[in-house]
Amino acid sequence: MRDTVAAADADRFVGRGERLRAFDELLAADTAHRVLFVHGAGGFGKSALLRAMQRRCAHRGLRAVAIDGGSPVETVFAAIAAAAQAPVVVIIDEADALGAALPAVRDRLLDDLASTSRVVLAGRHRPDPSWRENGLDVILREAAVPPLAEDDADRLLALRGVAPDRRPEILRFAQGSPLALTVASAPAATGPGAGAGSAASAPAALGSGELEERLTAWLTRRERLDTDAELIEVAAIAPLVDARLLAAALPGRPTREAIATLASPSPSGWGAASRCTACWPPRCAPACARARRSGSTPCRCASRATSARVRGSVRSVR
Repeated sequence: MRDTVAAADADRFVGRGERLRAFDELLAADTAHRVLFVHGAGGFGKSALLRAMQRRCAHRGLRAVAIDGGSPVETVFAAIAAAAQAPVVVIIDEADALGAALPAVRDRLLDDLASTSRVVLAGRHRPDPSWRENGLDVILREAAVPPLAEDDADRLLALRGVAPDRRPEILRFAQGSPLALTVASAPAATGPGAGAGSAASAPAALGSGELEERLTAWLTRRERLDTDAELIEVAAIAPLVDARLLAAALPGRPTREAIATLASPSPSGWGAASRCTACWPPRCAPACARARRSGSTPCRCASRATSARVRGSVRSVR
């Protein structure tokens, strides 16, 4: 069964030719590079790219070891030690999850691996300046992962069985995010009698509001959010939400209850999705989706103008 799943994953991988060429160049014997640091926003397909790199290693007969950066650091160290017995390509996903332990992991890679080995790391942020110090710049190469080009995104939808007349709406909604494309093209929920070849298992036509709800449900692992939409939008815009901000942005609302909702670790809050894989937090998905459709900035961390307006409201009540 695993072979079937792996084959389907490979068949649905599209684009990323420039990043795969960077990986091929990393594997060349005559390059000074030993480390490839892949970075890009969540939901842009970094993990899928790393799986494609693993397949490339297999086709070349190279040993590849995949490590989850979200594992305990002791587990990561043990995996590196086990991999160091022979030349290897070490592939570490979710490098950001290592946090303050990342420099120690980097040192362990440098100390334990042979010079013929290679390392690929993937995270949301580009490597910090320490990766350019003490000669590390000689062995490091970066590769940013942007949104998919529209023709690649259209091809992905075709591979997922989406009808041509439905693709333009999904393409506008997803803006090149492989995660959003996957969510929007996923088959509708099926009943007990729905088989793999039934009409119910085909991607259903969805309105824009339904696309937002489906993406939010995917990110939060829940079917529906039961939170005030305006509260979600404030959380999507502001990097830090407190009672004073809510009082300024949503006058007349019970701020204590709102703060409790955002802070709650229960299913009615956000704790279950603390390791969301998208570029926005799960609570931000509806607002970001609306921003995408309207042509404004989709990601809260780039919504400087709107954030400034909200912060200005807070300053006015201080």
